[in-house]
Amino acid sequence: MEKKWRRTINIIIYLNHNWLDEYNGNLELWDENGKKKIKSISPIFNRCVIFKTDKKSFHGHPTKLNLPPEISRKSIAAYYFLKEDNEIELYPTKFIARPQDSFYYKVKVNSENFLNKIFSFLKRKHILSDRFASKVLDIFK
Repeated sequence: MEKKWRRTINIIIYLNHNWLDEYNGNLELWDENGKKKIKSISPIFNRCVIFKTDKKSFHGHPTKLNLPPEISRKSIAAYYFLKEDNEIELYPTKFIARPQDSFYYKVKVNSENFLNKIFSFLKRKHILSDRFASKVLDIFK
């Protein structure tokens, strides 16, 4: 994790032939407060999505996938980073619950964010590995 690099742009290219809406998996882009969905984008083959990313660019595919056993959701993601003059503030990925999500789910998301923040700090200080942090965070999925 480079301490002076700030991710600014995400690029996703989808590789899903014959994708059906019933599979779910749309990329959702939300407003900076995470209260209003701005756009829902189907992950169809050869679609490229480019968007700004920062502390307030809430995005993801929050609806659980509904895939037949022989189908998977495929994509290639790349990121553009800017190198800053000074070490940037650490801000790990922040997950948010959607307004319609259950109270239980919101507690789960907040717990995962708390652990993610701690793990990110420990990883930056080289006290913890990505592998260990991922195993613990997978418990919340």
